[in-house]
Parts: sequence; structure tokens; C-alpha cells
Amino acid sequence: MTIYYLMVKTHKITGLKYLCQTTQQNPHEYLGSGTYWKRHLKKHGTDISTEILRECQTRADLREWGLHYSSLWNVEKNVEWANIIPESGTGGCYSDEIRKRISASLTGKKASIETKMKMSNSQLGKHSTKRTPEVCSKMSALRTGMKIAPCSDSHKQKISEANKGKLLGKPWSVARRAAQENRKR
Repeated sequence: MTIYYLMVKTHKITGLKYLCQTTQQNPHEYLGSGTYWKRHLKKHGTDISTEILRECQTRADLREWGLHYSSLWNVEKNVEWANIIPESGTGGCYSDEIRKRISASLTGKKASIETKMKMSNSQLGKHSTKRTPEVCSKMSALRTGMKIAPCSDSHKQKISEANKGKLLGKPWSVARRAAQENRKR
């Protein structure tokens, strides 16, 4: 039987908290998977503590309690928390065995352009609804101070040569333009 652990991870140095869930047998070893949280750990290290809030028997219970604590502590808007969205128990619910089977089934397969277009169109507009001004400010703060090294002319030339004859982005840009026109109407 799968146990769903709902927990709070607290960074021992910075005090930042992260509400998360896992099905791993040892939840104290699980670091967390949120984008903002992972970047924080990369910058400040993985010295964290774990407080298990609930051990749930079903995903429905996990979702109920995750949303309860998300609302109670206002985790997606409170700067003391690294959560960008409420913890609803939808991420990382697959067991390691299922993840390995999915990975094995996808290894070496490439999606056709038609399939990629369908996947792209299915995602249009979904991400913008989750990015509140608070989320955008958290993500912006993460990027502050990041340095991007400029490419040399010889490196640009090598990239250009490697990409000659390839359809780089052409099918995607046409689809995106069409989708944007449809949304404007």
C-alpha cells in the first residue's frame, strides 16, 4: 500500500519553508521538487529539516490536506514559503517502479511534428493563469544576478553550420502565430 507523506521542509540556514509531498519510503531523504525551492537549495545548500504533517492513505486525502495547509499558511503568496502554487498532491505521485517503466517506454522515441503541435496547442494559455504577480516576482528574484556568457563569433558560426538544413522552430512559430490570432478573435 502506498503512503503519501505531506510535509514541511525548512531550510536551516535561510528559514525558507516548502510544503510538499512524496511517496518515498524515507520522506526525510526527499529534498522537494518545486522550481523555486530547487534553485534555493542549489544556491544555499541542502541543509534542511523535515516535519511530517500527515501520512495519507489515498491521493484524495493528500489533496484535501495539501490544499488545507496551503490555504492555512497562504503558501503561494507568503514570502516565507517557496511554493509557487498550492500543494494539491498532483506532482510526483508515481512510484519509482512506474517512473522507470514510463522512462523505458519513452527511451529512443521521438514525437512527430504533428504530435508536438498537438501537445503545444493543448498547453496554450495554461501557464499564464498560474503566474500571479507574486509568482512572477519570486521567479524574477531568482534570476537576479545570474550571468549569461556571450557567445564568441566562432562559436556562433559553429552553431549556424550545425543547424543548416534543419527546420528550427518553423512548424512551431507558424502554429503559435495561428493560435494567437485565434485567441485575439
